[in-house]
Amino acid sequence: MLSLALLTANLAHAQSNTLIMAPFQLPYGTGETIGSPAVYRHSPEPGVDALFLVFETKLSASSGGCPDGEWGLGFAYTFDGTNWTLLASPLVSPTDDTYYSCVAAHLTVVPMLGDDSWIIYFKAEQDPGAVPGGAGWGSDRYTGLGRLTVSYNGSPSTGVYEYLFSSPDVTPVMKNVAQDMGYPSVVFANGEYHMAFAQNPDVYVVSYPFPTSTLAVPSSPVLAAGTSPSEWERDELFSPSLTCLAGTPSSFAMAVGGRVWEPYPTLDAQSVGVFTSSDLSSWTELPTLLHDRDTQGFEVKHLDLTTANAGADLGVFYTRPTTNFGNVLGLFTTAGWSHDTVDSKRCP
Repeated sequence: MLSLALLTANLAHAQSNTLIMAPFQLPYGTGETIGSPAVYRHSPEPGVDALFLVFETKLSASSGGCPDGEWGLGFAYTFDGTNWTLLASPLVSPTDDTYYSCVAAHLTVVPMLGDDSWIIYFKAEQDPGAVPGGAGWGSDRYTGLGRLTVSYNGSPSTGVYEYLFSSPDVTPVMKNVAQDMGYPSVVFANGEYHMAFAQNPDVYVVSYPFPTSTLAVPSSPVLAAGTSPSEWERDELFSPSLTCLAGTPSSFAMAVGGRVWEPYPTLDAQSVGVFTSSDLSSWTELPTLLHDRDTQGFEVKHLDLTTANAGADLGVFYTRPTTNFGNVLGLFTTAGWSHDTVDSKRCP
C-alpha cells in the first residue's frame, strides 16, 4: 500500500495526460458526449496485446418517453496504445420493450472465466409509459443494472481476432435502484465478484459468488460523503473504481470522485481520492489526491482506475467537460504505465 501512496503523489504532481477520444469522432450518435470508460486487456496470441474500451454516449435527443435522450454503449480497441479503432455501430442501443428502452450507460467490465471472457454491466433506464405487459422488472423509470458478455472466439485467419458479444440479459441483475444509483465497478478476488457503486452521496459494495447472480442493494454504504478531514468529498462521492493491489486477492484500492457544491448545481470543488482496504468493508484514505480540479485545471466526471506491471504503475481513464464539444475521454498515467501491461481485474 505504501507503493500506491507514492504513486498517487507522482500522479498528482508529474502525470502524463493524453486525450484519447472526443464525441465528434464517433460514427454514430449526437456527437455531444462520451463517458463512463471501462477498459480491459487481452492477448489473443503471444506478442499481441489489445486494450479494449467500452464507454457510454448519447445516441438521440430528448423525447417525451426518454427525457434525457437515448444513450448506448460504444466499443473501441487499440493494439499500440495510441491508435484506437471504433466499432461502426453501438455495442448496445436502447431497444423497445426492454428495461433499457431509453438508456444503457454507467458501465464496468470484469473478466469472467480465465482470460477469454468478460462481463459488461450497465445502468438501465426505460420509458415507463411503454413497459410491455408482464415485464419482470416493473414500471419504474430506473430499472437497475443490465449485463452482457464478451468472449474471444479464436483467430480464423492470421491477424484476425474474433470476439463475440451476447445480447443483454432479458431482466436486470440488480433491481430496486434509485435514480441516483450508478457507476458500478467490479473486480474478481477470493472466489467472488465484488461490485462497488455510487448511491448519491455515498459508495456501496456488494459481493457475489457467480457471474449469473442477481444482486441486492446493500443497506449501508462502505464510504460516506463528508467524512474526510479535508472535505474534498463534502457533498458527494461518485464514480468509484475498484482494483486489486499488486495483483493480490486480499488488498484493494478504490479511486473515488468527490464534489463540493456551493450550493447545487454550482460546483465549487472536485477531486479524486484513493482508499485502500483488506476486506472491502473498512477503508483507509491515502493522504494524496489523484486529481484536484483547482490544481490540474479541469473537472473529472467519470473514471476507471487501472494498474500495470503487477501494480507498479497506474493509469486513470477519465472524462472531462469542455467548452466546445461536451465531455471528452482522457488518460493520465505514471511513467511506466503502458497498454500492453495493464493488470487484470480478475485477481489471484
